[in-house]
Amino acid sequence: MSDANFYCFYEVRFLHNIRLLHIIEDEAEEKEVENPSFLLTNKKGGYLSLASCSNISRFQGCYFLKQLNEKKAVMYKVIESLQLDDVPAQIINNFFCITRRYGKASEQFTQFYNNAFLYSVQNYTGDILLTLDTREIYDYDDQGRIYSINKINENVIIEYIKYKDNSLKNTIYKVCLVIKSCDERNSPIEYELVNKWSKKEYEYDKKRNSQPNELFIYDAIKLKIKKNTRLVFSYNDSKQEAIDTANNVALNQLTLSRLKQEYTKTLVTHNINLRNSEVSLAYKNCINSLDQLSTELSSNESNNKTKKTNNKGIFAGLPWFFQFWTRDENIALIGLIKEERFSEAKSILFRMLENILPDGRLANRFPKAELGCADSIGLLFKRISDLMEETKKKKQFQQYFSDNDIQCIKDALLRSLIKNEKYHTKSGLTHNLKLETWMDTTIDNTSNDAREGERIEIQAARLFMIKFMIELSNITNDNKKAKEYAKIEQEFTKKVKDIFFAEKYILKDGKNDATIRPNIFLAHYLYPELLSQQEWEEVFDTALKQLWVDWGGLTTIDKTSKYFTWEHTGENNKSYHRGDSWFFLNNIAAICLHRINKTKYDYAIRKIVDASTQDILWNGFIGHASELSSAKEQRAEGCLAQAWSAGTYIELVQEIYGK
Repeated sequence: MSDANFYCFYEVRFLHNIRLLHIIEDEAEEKEVENPSFLLTNKKGGYLSLASCSNISRFQGCYFLKQLNEKKAVMYKVIESLQLDDVPAQIINNFFCITRRYGKASEQFTQFYNNAFLYSVQNYTGDILLTLDTREIYDYDDQGRIYSINKINENVIIEYIKYKDNSLKNTIYKVCLVIKSCDERNSPIEYELVNKWSKKEYEYDKKRNSQPNELFIYDAIKLKIKKNTRLVFSYNDSKQEAIDTANNVALNQLTLSRLKQEYTKTLVTHNINLRNSEVSLAYKNCINSLDQLSTELSSNESNNKTKKTNNKGIFAGLPWFFQFWTRDENIALIGLIKEERFSEAKSILFRMLENILPDGRLANRFPKAELGCADSIGLLFKRISDLMEETKKKKQFQQYFSDNDIQCIKDALLRSLIKNEKYHTKSGLTHNLKLETWMDTTIDNTSNDAREGERIEIQAARLFMIKFMIELSNITNDNKKAKEYAKIEQEFTKKVKDIFFAEKYILKDGKNDATIRPNIFLAHYLYPELLSQQEWEEVFDTALKQLWVDWGGLTTIDKTSKYFTWEHTGENNKSYHRGDSWFFLNNIAAICLHRINKTKYDYAIRKIVDASTQDILWNGFIGHASELSSAKEQRAEGCLAQAWSAGTYIELVQEIYGK
């Protein structure tokens, strides 16, 4: 194929449908989808995400995370794509790796737990185009971008320097990519220099109104492949570290691959009898997805041996929520808890427990971001309670919770209740500022749906905290405190019910806002004691009439509202909480419906399970749960690997099939 035809072919190949196969042990499901994309992580903050044909987002490619200090990290992109000059016929999700098949030829990608991946090619003779887009993740400046490509000791070493401008005088940062052969014959890597810049348009970013959606990327080299080969791609801001990692992976690649496969197989093994093979595979994929988003950041505290920093957490989502968002983490953590990963869950929860702010809340993000967060503190104690409950069920409570732990939790909860009463209470209700709930976006300063005031799920969270305080007081034989908070619970429950359930069949979204939103399901999830079963049914019936979409989800606002938007509008936020259907909340709604009346709501529950299942298997990043969908029809939109969507799917499946 000529160069001209190659590049033309490269740009249009994404139009093809490709067979996507999920397979692990004796379970398999296959379906045709359009240009499916995969995402693999190294559990250190880095990831590899490629489309089957042509990347749909500038956030795809190969990235690594560099931890600068306890509060700051930088994400670097290295590779844009690796591509044979052919259209893959099939993509195989083996859970521990991804395979692209082209008739007899195939490629396999295995991401290890470092800044390197193994790239294996079988039964192929020809060229593989390596395209680079090396930069800090949000650095779109096209000045002073210099690549140098050399062959040193049989390795291909590509060094990138970003200068301040085209004068090439002031260096801003450097990144090094090492390509090393790890074939048994140790044959040298052959390549042809391409050295061509070309414009790339990203269709998903354009659809999301995300700028820039066009960038110049660098076609660096064509790797010359003869039949079979295995290559290590290693990358770092340190050339020596990239070389050392490449050597280590090449030396141990077979062992590393075997351990990765065995770990993943053990990870996704479960004891739930799931006769629906799609649900079973989606469930296993969510276990794997949540594991991949579970991250331990590198620590730069080596010079301070007396201080031990807890850097474990769950990224909210990839490819762009590569931080620990406390709200998202707490919701997603139910997946680890239900999968009995108690030690990891406890570590993350106690990290947050130790970082409660002086006003009794958690920061929106760890490390801290400026935006306030009204709901994550209640979710924190909900998840601690869930962890305690699950360890009791497994008769492992004493193993994970010492008397000192219980006292520590109780003291932190008491301080939080007192501080929230002091700093975040108005007229006896918990008050939040605008954008401090999970509905934390708005269009402009003139809109009045930013939810400042007293919101139903925030009151429910406070009620849960009060109830949990009673439980902890009883455990610690603090009868005085238990009686004190029992009275507070009774009075506060009555107050919330009188204000928010003043009109029959409707549980108001806010003290002065009767807008119907799905936050009532969060309220039930946190504090079902607020209403009787019959009252909850009445509230759910009303909500479903106004929020339900036939493909199996709930809109984020009443469909008759003037704010309602049918189509997802991307980064301008118009639809984000004004119509878009969020998979995590759909999963929670189905859990609540099942707990209130599983027979009555069987249709809605099954539709939600099916919609989430289809999303995980066929609609977004392969094997990951998407952030949301347009209300109009089911699509994979927003962030395409979202932790709380995966975690709540695990809980939903256990709720329905695990008893």
